Amino acid sequence: MSNYLLIKQGTIHNAIEEEPFVADILVENGKIKKIAPVLEGKIINDADVIDATGIDVYPGFVDAHCHMGLDGYATGFAGEDYNELGDPVTPQLSAVDAVNPQDETFQMAREGGVTCVCTGPGSSNVIGGTFCAIKTYGAHTGHTAFACHQVLRKACG
Repeated sequence: MSNYLLIKQGTIHNAIEEEPFVADILVENGKIKKIAPVLEGKIINDADVIDATGIDVYPGFVDAHCHMGLDGYATGFAGEDYNELGDPVTPQLSAVDAVNPQDETFQMAREGGVTCVCTGPGSSNVIGGTFCAIKTYGAHTGHTAFACHQVLRKACG
């Protein structure tokens, strides 16, 4: 298996160009290395190839507010770590302490094109605790969480 992936001739939608454009994308070890109308060379010849002709290609999406990995979707009640029902003010709660990156909702998000989420506690608390930004892939928060304690959630209604 190659360390390189070539996505050929996809219709690319990005946040820079106003209109989508057709190009090749070279990916090395999971990171985009180069985008050009046509890529050629030895590395390209050795790459695994996906023919994306006629397919729309988008950057990874970000979910800016969710309770993914905290709501017990995969485990039920025992895994519900997003609400502390005994106290309406819980700023001490921290998503990074409770999030389960192996929750199946992360795989569902990846399959939908979501590559990063900001997840945290508190749907029923006035002050619910701090959120963390986390990638939707990886085995544990040491590999996935990249920005902890980013938001203190407050809701009045």
